[in-house]
Amino acid sequence: LRALSCFSRSAPVLTASEIARQLKLPRTNVIRLMATLLSAGFVARRPAPAGFQIGLRAFEIGTLFLAANPVSSLMTKALDELVERTQCTAYLAILDRDDIVMLTCREGTLPIRFVWQVGDRLPCHTTAMGKAILAYLSAEEIDARLGKGKKLRALTENSIRTRDQLDR
Repeated sequence: LRALSCFSRSAPVLTASEIARQLKLPRTNVIRLMATLLSAGFVARRPAPAGFQIGLRAFEIGTLFLAANPVSSLMTKALDELVERTQCTAYLAILDRDDIVMLTCREGTLPIRFVWQVGDRLPCHTTAMGKAILAYLSAEEIDARLGKGKKLRALTENSIRTRDQLDR
């Protein structure tokens, strides 16, 4: 699982050496791990650029998160209604520690769009959706997720960077 967690949007293809470096494991151990994941379909070989990528089986299992969540069908209906009323793109995200993770979206019809992809992970304090979720948490819950008085991760130059800025 840690090997699968090495992959990201910025690094969708990795060599065994790159994975070994991230995991701080010998390359030979990683080659054996990747062979196991490959045989089960959790990773696939990529010829150019050479390396491994997430496999179809990992994708199938990932999609079960929404399928198993009874609220997801209600939420997608609400997103459809929101897009119909506003013509703006609407997103569904979930709070995971100090990030939000985009679960699904419905495209709006307006010509200007700010598009996040399903699966994108963003610092919760840097997005309107994340701030809206934080607004419904207690101060203790926010402290547990973001820390108190610590510097926050930035998404852009204009991102909120401290808890004091966020609290204001």
